[in-house]
Amino acid sequence: MSSLTLTITHAKQPHTITLPSTSTIHALKQELTTRTIVPIPMIKLMKGGLLKDETIIGEIEGIEKGRIVMVGTMVEKIIEVEGAKVRAHHKQS
Repeated sequence: MSSLTLTITHAKQPHTITLPSTSTIHALKQELTTRTIVPIPMIKLMKGGLLKDETIIGEIEGIEKGRIVMVGTMVEKIIEVEGAKVRAHHKQS
């Protein structure tokens, strides 16, 4: 079984991860969540379009050349934004 070394960029930070080529996008998300603190359901990975969880990374065309972009927000940031919305609403009341 061969492995692939991928570079995933999130918030301008590159993350280099090596996984077996038979791993799925979901397995890649599991690894990314430990490095970025973004929960798996909030991670979106793109390489020429949105990558689905069940996709085998070794079957993605051109995966070995180029990078994957990750979009996702840490839970702490969401709580911070929601808290600001609540505070703003209370000030208006």
